[in-house]
Amino acid sequence: MKINCLFFYLVILFNVVGCVSMQKPEVELEAVRFLSMDFESVQLAFDLKVHNPNRIGITLSNWDHDFQLYGHSLLKSEQKTPQSIDALMSSKFEVPVQIRFQEVFQIVKELSQQDTLRYHLFTHFGFDVPLLGRVEIPLEKEGDIPLPKIPEFQIKTLRLNDISLTKAELVLEMNIKNPNTFALSLPEFRYQFLVQNQPWVETNSSISLEAKKENTTSVPISLSFLQMGRSVYTLLTGNQPLNCKLSGNFVIQIALPFFKKDLHFPLELQAQVPLQKS
Repeated sequence: MKINCLFFYLVILFNVVGCVSMQKPEVELEAVRFLSMDFESVQLAFDLKVHNPNRIGITLSNWDHDFQLYGHSLLKSEQKTPQSIDALMSSKFEVPVQIRFQEVFQIVKELSQQDTLRYHLFTHFGFDVPLLGRVEIPLEKEGDIPLPKIPEFQIKTLRLNDISLTKAELVLEMNIKNPNTFALSLPEFRYQFLVQNQPWVETNSSISLEAKKENTTSVPISLSFLQMGRSVYTLLTGNQPLNCKLSGNFVIQIALPFFKKDLHFPLELQAQVPLQKS
């Protein structure tokens, strides 16, 4: 009697399944999300969706992914725990990735000069589907990650406009270059300008920098020899380059929603600067 019942149920199951036209599962990349970025690293996530278009449940037997930069694997993982996907239902998966830029530059040094990093994500899903048996579905995604760089500072010129026995008037010109493909701003830029380790001017300003552009900032300097000593007069009337230094700090803001806000950086720049005389 038990054998007859079992046979009866198997016949019903066979007829039901046999009448169903089974389809392969559908795998798609829903989104690439940038979660966080600064000048040291970036975190992003790939949102994947697996859909079962059939009226019968299927099994995701395994899936794996390989995240690569220029042929070098940075993150590989494989999941072998079977997961059931009910009829006409979907399951979502997330591939989190963190990239530390210095680690990447150690692999391929030339990448530090680029504006972006080209990535490839290779994924593979293995299913067990009634009637179809084993079904393998690969999915590949490639794209670019912006490679942020700190602005570059340069003491361009130091020009002597006027000098007398008691005072001097000068203009300091600085170049600030934005090497990035996106705009940024320095809402706080505090620094001292020193010559022969003696402070000549201290200032605080804010600067906006367009993508791939340079900004020239002019700073007037007034010196009193009565306060600073005759050695400054000797420097200005001589013909030797001056030992100049910029010392301070600045804050960077970038109008990208995933970029960290108000990043603080020190500034220490030294250069031998010829004095231009009018």
